Formats: sequence, structure tokens, C-alpha cells
Amino acid sequence: MAADRTPPSNRPEGPAPAILRHLRGFQLIAGSAWNLATIDWIEAQLEHLGYPDYPAYILGACPFGAVVTTSCLDSG
Repeated sequence: MAADRTPPSNRPEGPAPAILRHLRGFQLIAGSAWNLATIDWIEAQLEHLGYPDYPAYILGACPFGAVVTTSCLDSG
């Protein structure tokens, strides 16, 4: 009956992985909001580096997409 055996899971158990997933999500959402908000410091840094205005929106949208993706992957 060896065919009935399932391989052991490599996922850690306990509350720590869930806590770390929530912290990671919060950090990514905070970074996304920081880049999407029109903060003068961000605009000044991008202007100083010679970038146009739109990279801040790209940099803000990517972490938000990462939160959605990892949340969907971790919940399944």
C-alpha cells in the first residue's frame, strides 16, 4: 500500500508563517501606497534622478500586484 502514501509537506506549520505572510503583505501595501501617493519627497527624488513622473506609478502598482498574487497563492 505504498501508493496510498502522500509525500510530506515542506510547508512550515504553526502561526509563524501566517504572521509573516501578513507582515509581508502589509509591507508591500505600505510601499505601494508610498509610491502611489503624490509625496513631494518621491517626486523630488525622481526629478533629481531625471525620471519622468510615471515610474512612481509603476513602482506603486507592482508591489500591490505582488500582494494580490502572493495572497492568492498562499491561501490555496
